[in-house]
Amino acid sequence: MSFELPDVFLIKYDSIDEEHHEIVACVNTLLDISENGSSDVFEDAFDHLIKMMEEHFRHEEKLMADVGYDGLKWHTAHHAENLVSLRELYETCLKKGKVETADIYFCFDHLIKDVAQADLRFSEFLQIKSTRNQNGDLDQE
Repeated sequence: MSFELPDVFLIKYDSIDEEHHEIVACVNTLLDISENGSSDVFEDAFDHLIKMMEEHFRHEEKLMADVGYDGLKWHTAHHAENLVSLRELYETCLKKGKVETADIYFCFDHLIKDVAQADLRFSEFLQIKSTRNQNGDLDQE
């Protein structure tokens, strides 16, 4: 089994979707580690996942700032909460000495929640802004 990001969650802006797919690939790597009985050597893969998410969140927040996204403050706080949860899970896995399938589901769930609860709002903002720009309704920036 492996995880996939449903097409309904595509943002279609800059490299956001590509980054989401790369994060899913990292989660799938963790799943492979867990399912193949090598769950005690998960640290590098989990650390890589967290670093990928940090990098993605920074990039996404920069894109949002660049277009004047009015939900940036909330979105940034949402990202910070996600990272805290993932780091706590990582520490828990370190203490128990392994990563389990349930832990991997938790990681994927966090990605899906980020996209569904936050990124789709940004996508909607971009669509509205694009429509207004095409109609000439937005103020000059």
